[in-house]
Amino acid sequence: MYNVDVGCTEVRAKTIKMTQVNNLTKERYKQGYELVLENAETHLFIASKIAETSNYGIAISHLVLSLEELAKAAKLKIKSIDNSIEIKNLNEYFYKHFTKHKAIYKLYFASLPDTKKENASKKSSQKSNDFLIIIALFILFIFVPDFVNDLNNLFDLNKIRNDGFYVDFDDKNNEWRTPSNVHNEQKYNAIKDLTDQIFDSLKRTLFADKINIGNIHAFIEKLSDENILMKKLKTDVKD
Repeated sequence: MYNVDVGCTEVRAKTIKMTQVNNLTKERYKQGYELVLENAETHLFIASKIAETSNYGIAISHLVLSLEELAKAAKLKIKSIDNSIEIKNLNEYFYKHFTKHKAIYKLYFASLPDTKKENASKKSSQKSNDFLIIIALFILFIFVPDFVNDLNNLFDLNKIRNDGFYVDFDDKNNEWRTPSNVHNEQKYNAIKDLTDQIFDSLKRTLFADKINIGNIHAFIEKLSDENILMKKLKTDVKD
C-alpha cells in the first residue's frame, strides 16, 4: 500500500533539491559541471571497452548516456561562469531524458563555426547510412528552426538507448528484440563518430579554459534556447 506521508516527503525533498540546484554559487556550479563532465567521459570510455567485446547495443546505450551527461554539464558550465543567467528548465536535466536529448543537438550546432556546419555533409559521404541520416537531421535543424521539436520522433535517442540495454518483444513482427540484433558494429561506429565530434566541439568552445562571461553570452546567442534568459552586458568584456 502506498504511504502518503512518505510520498509527500519524497516530493518535498525533490522540490527542495531542484530549488537548490537553481540557486548555487558559481563555485558550486563549477564543481558540478566538472563532476558531470567526468561522468560523461566515463560513459564514453565504457562504451569503447564494451564495443571491444562486440556488445554494440550496450555500448551504444552508454554513448547516449555520455551525451545526456554532456548536455547537463554544459548547462552547469554556463551557470558556473555567470550564475545570474536563468535556465528555466535546469532541474529537468536531472530527470528528463528528452530535455537532454533536445539540448545536445542545439549545443552541438552552437559550438560549430558556420563553415563546419556547411562541411558536415561532406564528411558523411565516408560514413555509414546511419551517419548520413544523422547528419541530414542536423542539416535540417540548421535551415528549419522548429525542426528540433520533431527530432525525438525521427531520431529517438531514448529508444536507441533502451534498445541497447533491454530485451523486448516486437508485437508487430512477432519476434524478440535484443541489443545485439537491433544494433550492430556499423551503427555503433556511426554514433561513436558523431559522439566524438560533439565532445570535441564543445570542449573547444564551451568547456575551454579561458572562456569568460562575454564568450558565454555570445554562445547563448547562438544557442537560441528559449529556456535560457540572460542580462545584457553593459560593457564589453575583454578576453
